[in-house]
Amino acid sequence: LLSMNDQLVEASRRAGMAEVANNVLHNVGNVLNSVNVAAALINETVRNSEVKDLNRVLELVSQHQDDLGSFLTKDPRGQHLPGYLVEAGRVLSVEQTTLLEKLQSLTKNIDHIKTIVSTQQSYVGMSGVEQIVELDELLDDALNINVGSLERHRIEVSKEYDSIPPVSLEKQKAMQILINLIGNAKHAIRDAEIIQGKIQLRIVRKDNWVKIQVTDNGIGITAENLEKIFRHGFTTKKDGHGFGLHSAVLAAKEMGGSLTAKSDGTGTGATFTLNLPLKLQNVSA
Repeated sequence: LLSMNDQLVEASRRAGMAEVANNVLHNVGNVLNSVNVAAALINETVRNSEVKDLNRVLELVSQHQDDLGSFLTKDPRGQHLPGYLVEAGRVLSVEQTTLLEKLQSLTKNIDHIKTIVSTQQSYVGMSGVEQIVELDELLDDALNINVGSLERHRIEVSKEYDSIPPVSLEKQKAMQILINLIGNAKHAIRDAEIIQGKIQLRIVRKDNWVKIQVTDNGIGITAENLEKIFRHGFTTKKDGHGFGLHSAVLAAKEMGGSLTAKSDGTGTGATFTLNLPLKLQNVSA
């Protein structure tokens, strides 16, 4: 039988995985909102298209095929026809541009959903298994899963990656941590209600360790809460459960590393640092 501590660790791990799944669903929902907006605008543009009026005018032209010259020069309706066709051409050109932009947006957001789902699927079922990974790709994957929320909140993301060879680590645990950290940074910016949200991602090599840092300019963390944020069940988010950071710090320890937080207080943003042993890929023949 599992000891009480083992049961708590397992419960925290499952809670952390559930929070990641919730994060993924939330981001897919955000992207779907954008898909719905684009689809509605396309529908409205097509419904109100100038094509309907143009077809009525062309039907009128068809009725006067035998006396078209006279119709265009003497009939008041025909006299307005050249000017109307010029204007209709301009309006239809604008319509085409609008539709192409919305279709491009639609395609982009559908690709976002595919990326989020396929990225999540690629990390499922790998618990306890070390694999050779590129850290920059790992961090970008975590970023892509959060892309819907980041774009919705207009958060600017910058990257500063040291050049590091492929390393050996547990991809699923690392991904769980990074998805939570980026998601938390987004929530911190949302709660601060600032216009220009910024998240900086860093990969820093130091001796035989590698630091992966997520910095935000959000609401910040008080000195009192800095001592509590990694506890099970503690959260400052209105919609939070307090599982994410607790499970993340456990996953970091299980990989032989650590997860720490730093903030100068309310309104100063925060930096979370995932510190992992640098297990370089054995490239010998």
